[in-house]
Order: sequence, then structure tokens, then C-alpha cells
Amino acid sequence: MSLTVRSATPGDIPAILLLIETALGYPQDELQASALRLDRILHSSDYTTLVAVQGGAVLGFLGMMRALAYEFEGEYFRIVALAVQEQAQRRGIGSLLLEHAERLAQERHAALLTVNSGLSRLPAHAFYEKHGFSKKGYGFSKKLDG
Repeated sequence: MSLTVRSATPGDIPAILLLIETALGYPQDELQASALRLDRILHSSDYTTLVAVQGGAVLGFLGMMRALAYEFEGEYFRIVALAVQEQAQRRGIGSLLLEHAERLAQERHAALLTVNSGLSRLPAHAFYEKHGFSKKGYGFSKKLDG
């Protein structure tokens, strides 16, 4: 059975939400709100969401957003999510999704492809470094009221 990568559709939302919860560890307690948020992302021209599908089942997904840079001319893409079902990991699915993302960014003349990864996700760090990404700094976040 062949593995294909394609753009995500609204029909993929339940599978993507399950990956966000199980593979990435972000609980989706409000499924209806999460589905609406993901639907907005799928319909935004600033986002690209890819799914890896085999036999009709979504085994992984990658989401990235297009942005403008302050420090250099041109656009760049930031990978904001990459997840593969646990039982399907180490079969090249993440690499295939990453290759498709890189090709899309190049076709759109992006100057850079970036990704952040949590400090505790050491296997993910090794995965990105294996694919040519360099550690550049730390990412910080602050939860805001409202």
C-alpha cells in the first residue's frame, strides 16, 4: 500500500486533532472548538497543512505558516506542527512530510524554513538536525489573559 502526501481537507480534521492530542500531547478537550480552529487554519492562505495517507488513513501531518521577516528580505515558512502516529513512526513518514514542506517553501521562493521544538523533545531535535536544521536559539512563550 503506497503512502501519499497531499493537502489536508476538512474531512481530515478528526484525524489531525487525534494526532495533536496523542502524538504531540496537547489535549483537545473542546473538540468542537478545536475543529472550528483547525477549519479556519485549513482555509487560511497563510497556512499549509499536509497529511501523509496510507490506505485512506492519516498517519501523520505537518502544518506550516508563511510569514514576513523583519531581519531579511522575503518570506519564510515556519513549521508549527509535525506529528506521526506512534505505531507509524520510524518509517520515513515525518521525513517525507518535511521534504514536501521544504519543496513547497522553495517553490514559493521562501528564504528560510524554521521550526521550534520543545526542550524535552530530544528525539525531535535529532530528527530536525538530521534534516539540515540548525539550533539557533531558544523559543519563549507567555500565556496571556483574555
